Amino acid sequence: VISLYFNLDILHQFTNVICGLLMIFIYFKTLNVNYNFSFLLILVFLYSTDIFHLIYVPDIKNEFCIYLNSLTYLLIISEIIKNIGIKSFRKLDYILLLSVFIILIFLGYIFYVTNEIMIEQNIDYYYLFLSYCVLLFTLGLLATIKFVIKPNFSNTNLIIAFACFIFSDVFYLVNLIQM
Repeated sequence: VISLYFNLDILHQFTNVICGLLMIFIYFKTLNVNYNFSFLLILVFLYSTDIFHLIYVPDIKNEFCIYLNSLTYLLIISEIIKNIGIKSFRKLDYILLLSVFIILIFLGYIFYVTNEIMIEQNIDYYYLFLSYCVLLFTLGLLATIKFVIKPNFSNTNLIIAFACFIFSDVFYLVNLIQM
């Protein structure tokens, strides 16, 4: 806050880099022994893309960050598929299935609007952005299904993380398209 108030860009960049490393360190300290390697890899990938955006590196294009985020989302999707528990899906009532359907419609609408913007702008990397949107759509659908099957603290955090992903990445894609 101080760096933004006094317009100190170096201090702002330094504190952002330190905060990310501090989060990873806290993750190690709270778990002591057993840590999830794929979760750590997800943190490192997301942290790396944020650092590439923070420290503008002209040689590294935005496509690299999209590839890195796509790899991150594939890791998250694989973790969700490993732990989803489809057997308990049959016991759900219609209200929960309706919520999955509503989320599906919401994600489909966001996917449609983003696709229309990409077609309208006639962008160079259309298929890259389209596959990125499909990954976000799949991640959202699986996260919602996992939450509906077993609503607990961990799955609530997954839904919140996905909401952050969808809002930040849709605006990021729209910003890239407009450039």
